[in-house]
This record gives sequence, structure tokens and C-alpha cells, in this order.
Amino acid sequence: MQLFSVDLSIKMKKFFIISLIGVIMLFSAGVNITDALMVALSTNKLTKGAQLVIRGKVEKKESLWSTNKEAIVTHVFVNISDVLKGTIEEEQVLVEIDGGEVGDLGLKVSDTPEFKVGEEVILFLTPGASRVSGTINKIVGSGQGKYSIGVDGIARKDGFSVVSPKFLKGRDEFVTKDDVDSIMDKVISVDKLTKKIKKIVEEDSGDGHIHMFMYGEEGE
Repeated sequence: MQLFSVDLSIKMKKFFIISLIGVIMLFSAGVNITDALMVALSTNKLTKGAQLVIRGKVEKKESLWSTNKEAIVTHVFVNISDVLKGTIEEEQVLVEIDGGEVGDLGLKVSDTPEFKVGEEVILFLTPGASRVSGTINKIVGSGQGKYSIGVDGIARKDGFSVVSPKFLKGRDEFVTKDDVDSIMDKVISVDKLTKKIKKIVEEDSGDGHIHMFMYGEEGE
């Protein structure tokens, strides 16, 4: 037990050091904290911004170094149970997120969603450049683009910070946390969310066929 505690302590210190470096870099660059926060995205914007929206279960995940050895990323393998937007021939989708643990070194990136093996999720995805090789699936809106589905049939998302669109537009009116949560459908029944996404897709005349990418496949 004592050995485990020592190892955990070392890992926590390394997480802290990496996080502290990130904060120092933000202030050194003169970044406004408001500018560093994400804008709250509605389900409508997430759906229209994604090329693929799927429901599935996390089969496994693995963390690895980026090609330049300057960052750690995690590859998440999700078995697809339903496709809510787009088309994909594979029964499994591979998603890349920033952060993870390799050996005794860990990197945690703010606003990045976390995944658990066996977890059921709804993901809003779009192709992007992999930090390892080729093109890979990325989550739209970072943590906003990942729902975790509970046994109670409720879809939830958290672990990120946002500012209200009303605030960014310079309006004088204040909005509450509940207002922002409502804009994002932060807690919503799976059935209601699924119907909402499919309705948006049907109404969006720009929806079409897509090509998703597996690990190591080069984009055109």
C-alpha cells in the first residue's frame, strides 16, 4: 500500500506541474481568461458541426506519445450501436483525444472529455489531423461533444467550462448556470436527445455522405 501511495504521489505531482506550466503560458501570452473558455454550443450547432454522430459503447482505450514526443494522446475505440448522423461502414469508430497516461507520466488537458471502458456514449465527431499519424476522428466542441449515458436513460455531459453566447455578444442581461445548461442540453433523456438530433439532420439540407478514418489512414 505504501509503495502505491508513493507512485500515486509522483504521478499527481507530474500532473500538477504540467497543468501549472499551461497556466503560466496563458498568462505570459496575455490571454484573457474569457477568451480561453469555450462558447456554449447547442445541440443544433453540435449536430451541424459534426460529420458523424454515433451512439456506442467504449471497448478499450490506449494512451501513446505523439509523433514529435511532445504530447500524450489517447485513442478510444467505440463499438457503434446506432448512427444518428452520417454514414460509416465500420462497426467500430476510433477517436483521438488529448491527454492520457504513458508509464508514470500523465497529461490532463482541460475541457477534454474522459472515457471509461464499458461506458455507453453519444459522440459528435468530425475528421481531424492525428497527432500520431494521418487523419482521425475528433470530438466536436471538446467536452461538449460527448454524452455519457446512464442506466436511468439520461444522457449527461460535464467536465468543461463555457461562457454564455449572450455574454459574448455583449448583452446587459445576465444568464444563470441553468440557462446555459439548457442551451447545451447538458442533462437530457436519451430518447429526447436522439429525436432532436435526427430532426436537425432531417431539416439540414446540407447533410450528406461522409468518410470517417481509421488509425494510420492518410486523409486526401
